[in-house]
Amino acid sequence: METLVACIVLVFTGIQLTVALVNLLAGETLLPAPGRKPPSVFVLIPARNEARTIGSLLADLSRSAVRPLEIIVCDDRSDDGTARVVKETGRMLGLPVRLIRSLPLPDGWTGKNFACFQLARQASGVYFLFLDADVRIGREAIARALVTARRNRLGLLSVFPCQRLKTWGEKSVVPLMGYILLTLLPLRAVRKAAGQPALAAANGQFMLFRSDTYRRLQPHRNVRNTPVEDIRIARYYKSRGILTGCYTGNSGVSCRMYRNFREAVNGFARSLPAFFGGSRLLAGLFWLITTFGFITVWNTFDWPITAGYIAAYLLARLIANRIACRPLTEGLVYIPLQQIAFAWILLRSLAPPVWKGRKVTGGAPGRTTRQTGRCGPEQIAAQEPAV
Repeated sequence: METLVACIVLVFTGIQLTVALVNLLAGETLLPAPGRKPPSVFVLIPARNEARTIGSLLADLSRSAVRPLEIIVCDDRSDDGTARVVKETGRMLGLPVRLIRSLPLPDGWTGKNFACFQLARQASGVYFLFLDADVRIGREAIARALVTARRNRLGLLSVFPCQRLKTWGEKSVVPLMGYILLTLLPLRAVRKAAGQPALAAANGQFMLFRSDTYRRLQPHRNVRNTPVEDIRIARYYKSRGILTGCYTGNSGVSCRMYRNFREAVNGFARSLPAFFGGSRLLAGLFWLITTFGFITVWNTFDWPITAGYIAAYLLARLIANRIACRPLTEGLVYIPLQQIAFAWILLRSLAPPVWKGRKVTGGAPGRTTRQTGRCGPEQIAAQEPAV
């Protein structure tokens, strides 16, 4: 029995290394932006208690090579001065910023999905670019995303930002996202394997939608009760035959998602199962293999095979770190802490976490429920811009 388990560990680690190498050598990166006039784009920012970060994003947008037709911010009933920062920064930089205040959250919706739904009802243009308020944007990032989306005829383009990590707590948690994604899913397959929802990935921090497709499919409304909306939307689009693309390794898009270990664990407790199709069992098996797999290999095989396994395991993690713009040495030093954090996140995911003052209690990824709250078009249209 132990020999069978050891063989499974070896094969699984070999697959991880192969996928990581494919993502490194033939991965998805945004195309260069030519000098042609880009299509019109609306930038849409859901914001709940983002006074600390949203001013920096607006400053980045003011320097963008592509000037959005309008930047619309939905203040999701913040209590930290988010609206004031948006107004003052918009005036100071001369940005086309419009601020709306979210309606009360209806039953059957998560806060971010409802904010995004309201934003889209206020926007026009050829593309909608949804950005989280803590994202930082380089001058060419939007232009490159638009070129890539048009050339590949994508209905949805998503970027995994390079993560800016400062504390040991962030470094112990946040790289897990890249390690899981980049060693299990060839990103080229996200774009090439049309009609295969299982081969889908996205990051809600940067999601560029073709507006006509968005209006037809209403993705945020469709996944309104789902805490991890980005992956669910990508799967929904692929199930409808819409081409999607997921890109990474682009230093022009960066983000500091969390400020400490507690914030990071809380955040990943919402999203970790979604990386495994909503299955905590698969997530647990992944943790067991990547944490204790070396024991069965060590007990079963001679030293050369064990050494090869260890080398493959470490190389896969180093490659994932390289693609995700992280220092290679950090990928080795923090492995033990990351595996401990993984276990803690799995335990935390068993209870609905509280995020930004709200309990996250939406349905499992891949499933929707009937909306019980009222949210008609007339209510959205009745919103008055705050600036």
